Amino acid sequence: MRYKRLTILFLVMFLITGSLIPGEVSEARGYQSQNLFNFQETESVRQQPQVLEVNAPTLPEEGTIPPKKDDSSVPPNLDGDNSEFPSEELPGVDPDRENKEDDIDIDQSDSIMMLASKTELIISPGDSIKVTNSYSSTISILTDAGIKNNKRYDFVSYGADGKKSSDEMETYNSIQVPGKGGYSIITNDYREPLTASFNPAYITYSYSPVPALLKKTLMREESFRFISIYSFNYAISILSDSISNPDGRYDYAIFKSDGKQDSSIMNTKNHPSLTPNEEIILIGASYVPVTIGVPFDAFIGDDFDEPAYESATLQQGQSYELTNISTVSDVIETDGTTKDKFDYVVYLPDGTESTNGKNTSNKPTVGPGKRVVMTLLTETPVRVGAPYRRFIGKVVEDQAFSRVTLSQGESYIFTNNGSKTNQVYQNAKLVKGEFDYMVYKSDGTYYSRGFNSTNSISIPTGGYAFVTVASASSITFDYTDDFSAEVTDEPAYFRVTLRKGESYEFTNISEGQRYFNTDASTNNRFDSVQYNADGTEFSKYSNTFTATSIFPGRRIVVTAVSDLPVTFGVAYRLFSWKGKNEEAFTKQQIQIGESYVFRNSGPKSITIQKDALSVNGIVDYAKYDSKGIVTGSGYNYKSNMLSIPANGYLIITGQSVGEIIFRYTDPVTAEPFTHPAMLRVTLKQGESYNFNNITDYQSNLNVVESVSGGNGYSFVLTKPDGSISRQGVNKHTYTIIMGRYSAHITNDDVNPITFIVVYSSFVSSPDDDPSMLRVTLNQNNSYMFRNETSKAISIVSDAKSSNYTEYDYVEYAANGTTSKGEINHDGNLSISSGDTIIVTVTSVQPVTFRYAKQLIGEPQDDPAFIKKTLVSQQSAAFKNTSLDKDQLVTNAIIGANRYYDYKIVNADGTLYKEGSKTDFEYPIPAGAEITVKVTSSDPVIVGAPFRHFIESDPVNITFEKLTENDPIKVSKEVGKNGYYLLKATQTGAYRIATKKDDMSGSTVISVYKDPKLQNLIVTSKDSEQIYGADYVVVEVELIAGQSYYIKLNDNSGVSLELYLAAAAMKMKPNTDFEYSSTGELNKIIYLPEIC
Repeated sequence: MRYKRLTILFLVMFLITGSLIPGEVSEARGYQSQNLFNFQETESVRQQPQVLEVNAPTLPEEGTIPPKKDDSSVPPNLDGDNSEFPSEELPGVDPDRENKEDDIDIDQSDSIMMLASKTELIISPGDSIKVTNSYSSTISILTDAGIKNNKRYDFVSYGADGKKSSDEMETYNSIQVPGKGGYSIITNDYREPLTASFNPAYITYSYSPVPALLKKTLMREESFRFISIYSFNYAISILSDSISNPDGRYDYAIFKSDGKQDSSIMNTKNHPSLTPNEEIILIGASYVPVTIGVPFDAFIGDDFDEPAYESATLQQGQSYELTNISTVSDVIETDGTTKDKFDYVVYLPDGTESTNGKNTSNKPTVGPGKRVVMTLLTETPVRVGAPYRRFIGKVVEDQAFSRVTLSQGESYIFTNNGSKTNQVYQNAKLVKGEFDYMVYKSDGTYYSRGFNSTNSISIPTGGYAFVTVASASSITFDYTDDFSAEVTDEPAYFRVTLRKGESYEFTNISEGQRYFNTDASTNNRFDSVQYNADGTEFSKYSNTFTATSIFPGRRIVVTAVSDLPVTFGVAYRLFSWKGKNEEAFTKQQIQIGESYVFRNSGPKSITIQKDALSVNGIVDYAKYDSKGIVTGSGYNYKSNMLSIPANGYLIITGQSVGEIIFRYTDPVTAEPFTHPAMLRVTLKQGESYNFNNITDYQSNLNVVESVSGGNGYSFVLTKPDGSISRQGVNKHTYTIIMGRYSAHITNDDVNPITFIVVYSSFVSSPDDDPSMLRVTLNQNNSYMFRNETSKAISIVSDAKSSNYTEYDYVEYAANGTTSKGEINHDGNLSISSGDTIIVTVTSVQPVTFRYAKQLIGEPQDDPAFIKKTLVSQQSAAFKNTSLDKDQLVTNAIIGANRYYDYKIVNADGTLYKEGSKTDFEYPIPAGAEITVKVTSSDPVIVGAPFRHFIESDPVNITFEKLTENDPIKVSKEVGKNGYYLLKATQTGAYRIATKKDDMSGSTVISVYKDPKLQNLIVTSKDSEQIYGADYVVVEVELIAGQSYYIKLNDNSGVSLELYLAAAAMKMKPNTDFEYSSTGELNKIIYLPEIC
């Protein structure tokens, strides 16, 4: 590294002074370089690594106690007993037992590592031991308890302040004894002796008169109470024998000190927690006993005759009633699963129904004062209950729901005696049955209905429902105590079944709008006519299967029209009925191309309808009011109904094959008509037509394209005075033609287009559009369009990729910049105000363009793009000759396996941007060149806007920047050249030099005026080299502000490994040079000036 820094130092000294000897200021050829920068060489100092000595602690010998340190890190026994070993009077101590290294417990957090002797203590069944830790940190006590030997124990650990830190029941785990006087109570409440190991240096022990846990084993339905008596403000959880007794379960309820219930759960294994002065009542819930335990010092307990839950076990079909006597809502609980199903009804305090559930596993919520009756429906017995202090329970004989089963034709009346709307349920869906019902309010007025229904029936307070089974399947109805029910002879509906041609009349005798009902469908239809009370027609429907509403006093006549019968039904109490001999409608047939006029002589609008055989028939129509003014029209109309204005008429023209039958009633008449409802004109491509609206009202010019997505049509709307109102191209939808206006229409699409207008509103004739021009271009022909108007104008083409007709285009803005462009385009164009578009046809088939006369159009010799199709590994280059950024256009898409590499070089030869495997079209700065190389296997089409680009040679050279007075390191492989750009900051002589670390090779410096390296200024091959074999120098006159291009090459077969620098020079006295035997310059000698 130091050698390289010295090399740079000598090169800089040389460029500055012309001397290799520090302190000399001499210069060859009478010039001195300006100072590039100052070096100050310093000797680096290597620091020696520091060595840290670590003294390992000396472990105590086996069988000894670690001595106490001066810092008193090991405190004395907090109990005041400083003996190092336990009392010999206590049984269970085996002082002769040898220590075993694998018995030592090592707590890697903060527990002490027991390296001293240990004591093993045998705890007999039924004994309890208190161990105290005098050390500053937690110490673990190990035992021989384990799953294999079935040894277990209970323990509770306390801090020195008496606060519980941990507890376990039936555990195999080690015991963590808190430090600083903390202690643990260990109880062997099991059959096998237990061995505990600990360090006697910090652990003392003694017998405990009390066990670790206060425990109770509960049989099924046996109760026990624990009361927390500790004073610390934290919660303690109960323990259970859930490890050894996975089937053991219990109920519990927790109560606060004020007697209010805090929480409860039935049939659980959870371990709830209690805070000070709370009590928990537990009751065995399983058939196997379950043992519960709590810290002995923190609780008291007693047998308790009060259970946690009021409950009962139900067999299938049995019921249980629970009444909420508290002030809070609660959820009823069970020990069942989601497979266990209930009926339930929740009743208000007044005995009326609140909520219910049927065949559900959901648990009902019962509010204060409410009661619930639950009936078990499934086979497995299930226990049902609620908290004892909140509920009173009892087994009841009655089920949650009463039931009655009705056969076909049988009727029942259900009366709701409750205080809210309630439901009557049934199993109609299950048995695939159907029924009718009519619901009435308490005052006898209508409430709801159902015909051939399978839904539940809602009945309001005091209301009643008539229910009649309509199906062959019997149906069971379920209802709660809120209902009274009895058999009745009155059906819900009057029913009648009609065959084809039979009719019936129904009259609404109620005070409200009512529906008649039917089983009609698409296979069995009917006609209907509804009449007002004065006998005039109100509405009619032909070949329908939909029931309608009937207003008070009105009547409806229905006629079956299908081969299959139709059943009708009306509310028994709300309608009267009688048979009819006449059919509802008169009929008129219309064939394709035929026109008929239907006249309405009545004072109201009347509708006519198509019959069932004509539902797919298509017609055109135009309807007129009493004054002959068009009020509506349509073409290719498929709907079933058409209205006729009062005293007006309707013209209908058939447009589909097959007869179309319309049905109508008095006072409508029908007769053939002389002209169609709508005029239809079909135009081929390029054909035009003129439509003149002869009325004072606007009317639509409708359009039907044979193939969608084409070029559409163009139009010019002309006012009555002959001036143009509006024009457009590429139109696909209807055009509104105002009264007395004319429309000139031309089809611009290759496919036919049909235009449709109301026949009586227009005078129409073939016509040419004088406002549009057209030009047809063959392959490689170009055309210019220029828009000198103030708005955008469309250019219509017949180019379509599906027809293999395409073209290129470029749009130039008014300021000459490229606005947009595309290669192989099809469809139309829109040219903005002031813009110019160049189009070039690229397809073998010609393309026709149609454009408004306001555009200027003329042929062009130049194409839209300089265009190249490049195959894999082929390159092309383009130079941006414009004054603004511009970009190429390509068909590259990476997903379609078309992509390329690119390099953009600025006008000064420096790199602007480069990339690989892209399909993005990057902006190219003014004067810059881009080289594109296709790297995909599929070819890529590249286009450069002709007016802004010229084709150039691919750019293979990029120049690195060389700054005056700033040497750079050059490193090039053998055969590779270096290229550098130097921008002169002043006018005058410059010296450009290289310095090699050795004298191998033959470096050549060449300076050019241009980045193409075509205009050579000077080369080192033509310059005398007087500065030694390790330097190559050229001196050249440069002009401030201009760029110069430097090429470094070595043709001797060595790599370029050297430093390059450039600097301006000043005049200095003549000098002489002294060289070493190897050709290096040793000394520069100033020569005296000769006067």
